[in-house]
Amino acid sequence: MSTNKNRLYELIYLVNREASDEARADIVSRMKAVIDSFGGEVMKTESWGKRRLAYEIQKGSERHQKAYYEYNVLQGPAGMTQEIERVLRLNEDCIRFLTIKIDSFDPSATSVNAATETAESTEA
Repeated sequence: MSTNKNRLYELIYLVNREASDEARADIVSRMKAVIDSFGGEVMKTESWGKRRLAYEIQKGSERHQKAYYEYNVLQGPAGMTQEIERVLRLNEDCIRFLTIKIDSFDPSATSVNAATETAESTEA
């Protein structure tokens, strides 16, 4: 007997800085279709904008120094993340992605806010 337990995940992916708004929206719509097909849901989505990368990333013949950062909190079954990662891996505009299973989710906090607050409290 298998149980279909929904889990929480954080997904951060980087999109090529030269990608058009339509290409970025296409990635979001493909991910949304996968999430819906697995019965999952998007708990939170944030676009962190274009940022300089900590190090240069080479994908194919291109070298990337800047990218658009996209942050998502998802809830769904374990197989959903494998399919989302497959979709991101096949998309030429997606440079990198990282999916992390999380235990709980606070909708008022984000990783960027938490990192900024931690850095400020250690400086004081």
